Amino acid sequence: MLAGVLSYPVALADMNECSRADYAVWETRSLRWLSGRYGDTLASVVRHEDESFPHLHYFIVPRLTSDRRLDLEAVHPGIAAREAAKRDGKSAKEANRDYCEAMRGLQDDFHAYVGLFHGHLREGPRRRRLSRGAYLAEKRNAKRRAETMTKAEGRLTELEAFKLAAAGADKVQHRAELLEREVLDLREENRTLTLEKADLVPKLEEAQGRMEGYRFDASQTAKAFAMLVALVTTGRDRCRTALLSMPRPRQVGKDVWQRLQGFLTGDDDDEGMPFERRRRSYERE
Repeated sequence: MLAGVLSYPVALADMNECSRADYAVWETRSLRWLSGRYGDTLASVVRHEDESFPHLHYFIVPRLTSDRRLDLEAVHPGIAAREAAKRDGKSAKEANRDYCEAMRGLQDDFHAYVGLFHGHLREGPRRRRLSRGAYLAEKRNAKRRAETMTKAEGRLTELEAFKLAAAGADKVQHRAELLEREVLDLREENRTLTLEKADLVPKLEEAQGRMEGYRFDASQTAKAFAMLVALVTTGRDRCRTALLSMPRPRQVGKDVWQRLQGFLTGDDDDEGMPFERRRRSYERE
């Protein structure tokens, strides 16, 4: 496991509302830097306020190499530089120098990504042998530069938001055009269906009329057949009268209906026997 510390350079005792707000932004930037640099090997980040300066402890769990060892070179730039120097045949002193240079590069990267936006200087006054006045002047310049960079970053964020909004507007416009075309197509389809319906309505009404006629004819035929059966079995005159007064059902042929009429009026039937004699023969049987 690899562990590291990121420290905010304002003491807890000296922090006010403004510096606490700045610390919150610093912490967010630091977390983004850690996540971007270490990815899914970043296991944990813990804030500590148990010392004079607030700081973050972070822990890295490297992946395993092919021989089941922790791949420290992938997450520790100093170790990676030192091992590369050894493989190149450099001396221990040169390897250590490469190690220190790589670690300074790590600090430079953090300062460029986080510290610059908060007016933090990369090195203190003692290391650079600055007077207090020069150091304070440089801090003021760094603070103004940080404010400018923060404003620029805000403008960039606004610009990106505007671009996204513009892209969203273009998508909405494109979608609106598609929907408008769909509406036009649906209107045309509706017009076609309306015309087809206008053509089908008379045909449907005609078919319904024919169906009603068929139903009426079927009922008339059934009624005539029932009356005929009643007449043959009972011989009642009212059944004969009802049959004679009925119109010919369309389902009954003209010849059949004429022969039935002759049978009912007493004319000879198809076997030459009058109706009354035929009925009496039925009764005797």
